[in-house]
Amino acid sequence: MLSVQRSATQTTEFVRGAVVGLLAVSAFAVPAARAADLVDTSHSVVSCEYLDDHSLALRTSTGLLLEAGLVVRYSSLLGVTTVDAQTRDGQTLTARRVIAIHPEADIALLELPERTPHMLPNPEIVAAPVGTDITLLRGPNGAGPNSKPAEVYGKFSIGGPDFVAISEGHGDCAAAFLANGALVGISFDLSEQGFPLAYLVSTASIANLVESRGEPVELASMTPPTPPDYESRNDATGLAFRAAILLTEGRTDDARRFAELALKKDATNAAAHFWMGRVQFGDQRYDQAAASFQRAGQLAPEYHLAWHMAGAAFNQAGNYTMAMEMYRKALRAEPCSALTWCNLGGAEFNKRNFAEAESAFSKAIECDPTYGLAYFNLAVLQKQTGRPDDAERTYEMLVAKDPGWSERLRLALDAR
Repeated sequence: MLSVQRSATQTTEFVRGAVVGLLAVSAFAVPAARAADLVDTSHSVVSCEYLDDHSLALRTSTGLLLEAGLVVRYSSLLGVTTVDAQTRDGQTLTARRVIAIHPEADIALLELPERTPHMLPNPEIVAAPVGTDITLLRGPNGAGPNSKPAEVYGKFSIGGPDFVAISEGHGDCAAAFLANGALVGISFDLSEQGFPLAYLVSTASIANLVESRGEPVELASMTPPTPPDYESRNDATGLAFRAAILLTEGRTDDARRFAELALKKDATNAAAHFWMGRVQFGDQRYDQAAASFQRAGQLAPEYHLAWHMAGAAFNQAGNYTMAMEMYRKALRAEPCSALTWCNLGGAEFNKRNFAEAESAFSKAIECDPTYGLAYFNLAVLQKQTGRPDDAERTYEMLVAKDPGWSERLRLALDAR
């Protein structure tokens, strides 16, 4: 039994192409809540006031203090010369220069003139699985509670950085934390007319922002920022973005509606075709999904996940030849995708091209030595092609990498 990962968060098992089950790939243990962690963390979350050259307040939002500087919403800097950040103990920190921007995630990093003990360490990349409880914290100013609970619905992308759909928003730039105080992102909220549309900018995007620091530029002289297209409801990309959030939340009918609106707005928008494909894939209309994913890839040839999902759709439909073709196109866009190499191996296996399948699984491991699914599939193939000793060696390598997958592999190898 081989396993083929259809996306970043789900796996479909196959026995010569027949679907027998759906499993979650990743496990993540969230520590028990410790009140002191969130209390300590809350001091890093500040209220920001954006001032023009006449010291008039243009807007407010929450901000986050890191050792690298102050993280704010990039598009909020339009017309701004100064940002005042107020901490919970009444201290005011003034920023006048920007040192990094991440326009695709709509975040910026501002230089602070002095260090404060409230600054968090620059973030590590932390992922929270579906169903994880998080806490959203906003700055000390403003009405209402400073904190709000929310639930993680899952990760999504529209061809750029990854985002995380969540159940609730809490104003602009509220910081999101696990129960142990670990930062998991910064929240934004596009909710409207009964549609919950809250999401996180991930710690991966925040880490990229920090790593991209350059020479400081005065806010007064920086190039005027513009909001990303996905934030606008009047843009096809914005409609596709809303479809992505809703589908990740499990609201398929609403997601379909927004995907249709996106395609009506612009039939050449790759993200719109991709998310229509995701809706169709969830409906098990695999041929239609494959066509939508292919169209997305044709419109944006470097859209790796579009080609990958076209392969997954063809694989689900039992068309392994076309699945392999799509996976190869995905690998031209992203040559070292362990996910795609592993799925290509599964399609080769289903075509009984065992040598090619083994090579693909090995390449997946080369690209990501921690990718447990690739070891699992490689060992199962080795067993089924009469090489139990090789399978055992692969199992021993997996034990040190991923205990969860090694337990599953042990059961598979011991089965008759």
